[in-house]
Amino acid sequence: MGNEDRRGFPYRAHPTGWFQLGWSADFPDGEARPLTYFSRELVAYRGESGTVRVFDAFCPHFGAHLGHGGCVEGDDIICPFHAWRFDGDGHNVDVPYSQRRRTANRLRAWPLAEHDGIVFVWHDASGAAPQWDPPEVLGGEIVYPGDTVRNRLRMYPQMMVENAADLAHLKYVHRARLVPELVSFETDGHRWRNRAHYPTGGFLTNELYGVAIARSVFRDVFDGMVGGLVFTAVTPIDHEYSNYFVSDWALRAADAETPTDPEALPAAVKRYYAAQRTQAEPDWRVWEHMRWRVRPSTTPEETEVFRSLREWATQFYPDVPNQGDRRAATD
Repeated sequence: MGNEDRRGFPYRAHPTGWFQLGWSADFPDGEARPLTYFSRELVAYRGESGTVRVFDAFCPHFGAHLGHGGCVEGDDIICPFHAWRFDGDGHNVDVPYSQRRRTANRLRAWPLAEHDGIVFVWHDASGAAPQWDPPEVLGGEIVYPGDTVRNRLRMYPQMMVENAADLAHLKYVHRARLVPELVSFETDGHRWRNRAHYPTGGFLTNELYGVAIARSVFRDVFDGMVGGLVFTAVTPIDHEYSNYFVSDWALRAADAETPTDPEALPAAVKRYYAAQRTQAEPDWRVWEHMRWRVRPSTTPEETEVFRSLREWATQFYPDVPNQGDRRAATD
């Protein structure tokens, strides 16, 4: 685990919570897809019922990877090696060449949820069931068709959610003209939220759902627009790399038309999406090369809000941070 030690991150296991597996369009009907998340090989597919399923990838028979050549029939997945069939719950339901037509073997099924075009997966190192519901994405907001960004980065998920407490970086990383003023922050179980006002009017609200998902809403901040909704998620691939997802929506007034053709979007909305696509890369450069400070040297304006977020975040890690502990992760 030299990478964690060198970068200073104190936790050795992947955090608990809901994570973005991908967007709905990433999982077409009847196609088995190999994935790697949480240092595990997985297989995902959307069956005939329309539900996405995720299992541990390796067949219990001889260990073939179901995501490489596996077939989807109905809601079942069939191993490419000997055609063992597993149903939507992971049960082995057919061994086509044997007198013993089924076995007690079962693939490990991962809890999933899907709404507003995003597929979520629950991770708990102990295998425990979900302890809360996945986050709302749109939350009832009226939006224009959205835009997305994805990248594979050398980072830990918590690096992203800490941006919610770091209002100053909006000016120095994202070139905002003004730094919003923090008005309030609070914790509520698995959620952490804050609110900030801009000196010229308008406000920003951030809500975190565990250490891997952030939902940010800007109102009366962008010229010619009601506001914007940014849904950001970071899902660990292994103990060094993660997939970074951004889903962006421009808010619209209830009486505004919603064009289905992206070319027909209002000019202000097009400018917003174009600008937002450039906003992620400056964060990436910082995250990929930074060293984690367990005790950052914060300013008076930063100390209380960062302490709140970091103390709240500890609940999502199954291991207690201990700088003297150099044991390798087993998750």
